[in-house]
Amino acid sequence: FLGGKDNYPADRQAASMALKANPRGYLTVRHNRDFMRRAVTLAAGNGARQFLDVGTGLPTQQNVHQIVQAIAPDARVVYVDNDPVVLVHAQALLTSGPQGRTDYIEADLR
Repeated sequence: FLGGKDNYPADRQAASMALKANPRGYLTVRHNRDFMRRAVTLAAGNGARQFLDVGTGLPTQQNVHQIVQAIAPDARVVYVDNDPVVLVHAQALLTSGPQGRTDYIEADLR
């Protein structure tokens, strides 16, 4: 729904089924991503330099650290997810520039 390339057949099947049930359902996902983008942009623009993304999911386009570190290159972002596959993808794809810092934690919110 967000245009990312890292997904699985089960994800594509679930998305297909969801769209059959609600053809405009993809809009909810995109609105959620738009809200995240606006929220972290506002926070970084107002001086926040530490961000926590809980329930990261597979990386997609315009991740938190990319948005934040474009505004504040020294910002720190920690991604948290309990799926080890997500964290493998995160370690490969979610890297920051030399001024900021990006890290990943395998944990469950509960």
